[in-house]
Amino acid sequence: MVLSRKMNKTAGAVLLASTSSMAQQTGLFKVIELLGAKQQETKKVMHEDDVVATAYAQWCTGEKANLEREIEELDEKVDKYGARSESEAAKQKTFAEEAMELRAEVTSNQKELADITAVREKEAAEAKATIQDYAESLDAIDRAILTMQSKVTSIPATALLQMEEAATQLLRGKMSKKPVDVLTSFLSTVEKVDLEQEPGVAYEQGKAFKDVIRLLQQLEDKFQSEKNAAETAEQNAIHAYTQQRMDLTHMIETDTNEAERKEEASAKAGQESAQAAADRDGAAEDLKSTKKSLADTTKTCHAKAELAERRAKAMQEELDAISQCVEALDAIKNKALLQLGNASGVKKAVAAKKTVKSLLQVLSTKKSRASPIIGNKMADAVASYLTSTSPAETASGDVNQQRLRKMQMFLQSQAGKLGSRLLAQLEARTEAKDSPFDKVLKLIQGLIARLESEASEEQTHKAWCDSELAKNKALREERSAKVDGHKSLIEAVSADVESRTAENKELAAQITEQTAQVATLQADRVEEKKVFDEAVKDAKEVMDAVEYAIQIMESFNMKGVALLQASTFVKTNKQAPAALDDEYVGGFGSIVAMLEVIGEDTEKQTAERKRDEAAAIEEHNKTLTDLKSAIAVAKQNVKHNKSTIQSQESRKQAEKEDLQMETELLNQAMKEYEESLKPSCVNASSYEDRVEKRQQEIESLQEALKILEGQ
Repeated sequence: MVLSRKMNKTAGAVLLASTSSMAQQTGLFKVIELLGAKQQETKKVMHEDDVVATAYAQWCTGEKANLEREIEELDEKVDKYGARSESEAAKQKTFAEEAMELRAEVTSNQKELADITAVREKEAAEAKATIQDYAESLDAIDRAILTMQSKVTSIPATALLQMEEAATQLLRGKMSKKPVDVLTSFLSTVEKVDLEQEPGVAYEQGKAFKDVIRLLQQLEDKFQSEKNAAETAEQNAIHAYTQQRMDLTHMIETDTNEAERKEEASAKAGQESAQAAADRDGAAEDLKSTKKSLADTTKTCHAKAELAERRAKAMQEELDAISQCVEALDAIKNKALLQLGNASGVKKAVAAKKTVKSLLQVLSTKKSRASPIIGNKMADAVASYLTSTSPAETASGDVNQQRLRKMQMFLQSQAGKLGSRLLAQLEARTEAKDSPFDKVLKLIQGLIARLESEASEEQTHKAWCDSELAKNKALREERSAKVDGHKSLIEAVSADVESRTAENKELAAQITEQTAQVATLQADRVEEKKVFDEAVKDAKEVMDAVEYAIQIMESFNMKGVALLQASTFVKTNKQAPAALDDEYVGGFGSIVAMLEVIGEDTEKQTAERKRDEAAAIEEHNKTLTDLKSAIAVAKQNVKHNKSTIQSQESRKQAEKEDLQMETELLNQAMKEYEESLKPSCVNASSYEDRVEKRQQEIESLQEALKILEGQ
């Protein structure tokens, strides 16, 4: 704001508003009148200066407080972002180190897996060779026995003796040769000899023949047992290796997944650290800029305060000078008259300008296995055994009968105490007249053996149940997790489809709204152009009137022109609030000078209007382009969302199919549990109770056996 310029414009307005009666006034009177008007204008300017300076000082106080508060907030941001950057960097390092440790563990487990696999392959080859040797030896023994039986009278005694000695050594494990080689050599000897032996020799040979046959059969039993043991050991080794391999594979997969998760976390922490560092640097740059703004504002406010003081002093000096001039001129005002010509009025128009701004948004969203249940059918077996055995000769005597009665009383007592059907049936059966003492003795011994065998079988069944229950539980949990995962993904895809559908509705509304804005913008531009043309026309009329007035004023010989000073206009900084921007020069320039200022101002206003019009056209074109671009982007987003919705629907259908498959697998696992494992392993009576009762029955039978044996 240039106050001296405003004063001159006001004075010019007074001149142009004069009526035709001014023609009767002298130039001196007009000068005095103008000086009085100038005095009033100067006082008004002083008051406006005071208002502006006071408001600007208040703005300075508030602006500096705002900048100081912003500096404090930026300091806190720099510290906060710096601390976050360091924290995320530490996380990145920790995650990276943990991932390296997991990778090393994976490498170690992979090496261990390779090592045990190599050992297992070597052991398997050795076991296969051993079992093959036993098979060949057993085959050779069978052929040797058959050959001897077919040539009983033609085998040399020496060959039989050699075979007997070799078989004995093989049974004792002292033969260095392979059994199959020894047997093959013997067969070769027997097959080549077909001689008839003398009767005496044949008798001896027959005895030796039986001994060799017996040794070969013993050797066959020994080899068969060792072969079975070797096969069992190999199966156990295979099972142990399989379990160890599964454990190592699981650890490798688990550690690999965890390492990948740690690596992802490390990368994310690195990104967070870098982002925080960038935010810190940005805040630091803003802090530097704000501090500079505070320094500049402080400097400017101080300069403005000093300017206000200088302007007030200058205007007071001008008022003093005006008073002196009026006093001096008033004394001679009647000494001369100057004729003034008519002046025409000046017509002005003010044009309104509209600014169109649009808000642009781009909406960015397993088989079922059943183990045979080892039922406790021992009580039925006792009855079956007693009724199916043939009567045997029993010892007669009072001692055995006394022992038998004592044993029966003991069994009756234990059956009632333990609630044992087995002991009760055994006691009842031994009371029968057809139950010999020796038969009862053997029966009890057999029952003890069978109970012990049943205990072993049930222990095996218990281990099988534990294993199968654990496997089934793990399988059900795995299938349940997959079912839940598919359900969650289906829900997420459905939510995305719903979101994109809603977004398309919003985009359609946005397109409609922005299309209407385009029409409004174009209509407003037409109106703005009309206002601009009218303002330019009015400005031309003003300048014509000023030029006419100047021609009139130049005809006057103004007295006291030396007392006036031309004011210098300095443009106000538009970025600051209303303030005192230049020095007050005041002065006593001529009316012509004031009118020239009015003309210059009108010309400047016209130039400014033209610049504003050009800027408005540019802004209109830019806004129109932005709106059309936003409409195109919205349409493209609608198209993209439709394509994505179609893809997501296909994905959801695929997930539903996977969900159905996983649900069926889960139901199969549940069915296996309910129909096979639960009746066999869960609903059966307590394993511990059965073990305890069986042990009590075994101890009772052992005690009964001692009674019968007289111990």
